[in-house]
Amino acid sequence: MSKYGWKNEIDRVHNRLPEVSFGEVPPDIFSWLKDAAKQSKEKNIDGRQILVGHIDEEYDIYQHLNKSKSIVQSDNINFIRYENFILRCAFDQYFEEFWKKTNVLTKSCELKIISTWANFQKKHEFNPPHNHSGVMSWIIFLNIPYNLEDEDGVFP
Repeated sequence: MSKYGWKNEIDRVHNRLPEVSFGEVPPDIFSWLKDAAKQSKEKNIDGRQILVGHIDEEYDIYQHLNKSKSIVQSDNINFIRYENFILRCAFDQYFEEFWKKTNVLTKSCELKIISTWANFQKKHEFNPPHNHSGVMSWIIFLNIPYNLEDEDGVFP
C-alpha cells in the first residue's frame, strides 16, 4: 500500500464506497502501462468511438474484440502480469463481503480484461457520470500534474 492508500484501518472501515480500493501498481506494470499509453497516442489509435468522456485524446491500448485496435495482445507477458494484478486487487480481503453480496454471473467463469485505454485529459475535460459494462472497472492514474500535498493544501 502506498502513502496514497488508507492512512489506517479506521479510514478503510469508514470508506463510503466499500467496493472501491486504493493501491499501488507494481513498478514494472506501471512502467509498461505508461509505455503502452504513449505508443497508443503516437499511433493515434483513437478510442473515442466507444467512450463517453468529454476528452479530446482517448486512445485504445487493448480491445479483446478488435485486435487491430490493440497496442498489445492478450498473450503478451506484460499484459498477463497487468491482468493478474487487476484480478488480485479485485479479490483481495477488502472485497470479501462485497463479492458475497454480489450476484453478477449465472455460472462460474474466468474473468478477463476486455478493454484498456488511456485518457490524456486536459484542464476542463471530464468524464460525465456513466456506467460500465462487465463485472469490474478501474482507473490507474499514470501522470498527475501535481502532488498529494498540493491537493491537501486546497482540499484538506
